[in-house]
Amino acid sequence: MDKAVLEQFTLQLILASGKAEKEIETALKESKIESLPKKIEFEKPTEKVEEEIVKKIEEAPLPKEAERPFLPLPVIKPRAFIPQVVPKLVEMPAPSAFEVSKPIAPPLYSLPSIPIDLGKLNQFVLDVTISSIQGEEGKRILIKRDDKILETEVTLTATEINDLIVKFAQTAKTALTVPIFKATVGNLAISAIISDVIGSRFLISKK
Repeated sequence: MDKAVLEQFTLQLILASGKAEKEIETALKESKIESLPKKIEFEKPTEKVEEEIVKKIEEAPLPKEAERPFLPLPVIKPRAFIPQVVPKLVEMPAPSAFEVSKPIAPPLYSLPSIPIDLGKLNQFVLDVTISSIQGEEGKRILIKRDDKILETEVTLTATEINDLIVKFAQTAKTALTVPIFKATVGNLAISAIISDVIGSRFLISKK
């Protein structure tokens, strides 16, 4: 604490005590009291006394601050270090200007097998939606699909029809009977009429 401030504070106390004395005397006069008590003279403190007062004030212990509760600091766990993996760039050799690209091999797949080669009629044999094939010399081939008879653009001559009947007989290993011929090869059954007068005709059914 500043010494000048302490001296000023002490002086104010002394002046206040003198003022109180004068007020007491004035009050006694107004109440018309004859005998007044003997005036008490207050001696001004000497310089030594003032120094002792200032010294005591300076040596007085300061009031303690309210103790705050101790809160432990939170423990922060260090994060695990995860190294970043940088992908390596692989340099591809530049293609040669004279390098000839290799031909791409066609996919391997198997076509539906047919028990007998019928030439123009193979497309109808491979179609699973067709249940029968009907032909007559010089006329368009008829097919049966979903119980409906449909006309195609394919026609067979008398020679082609006779060759077809002979091929059925040879593949089925059966005798060629005239005028009516019947044979079965795999899932195909043929019924044919062989005639030079009215012309040959046939009906092939799928089993």
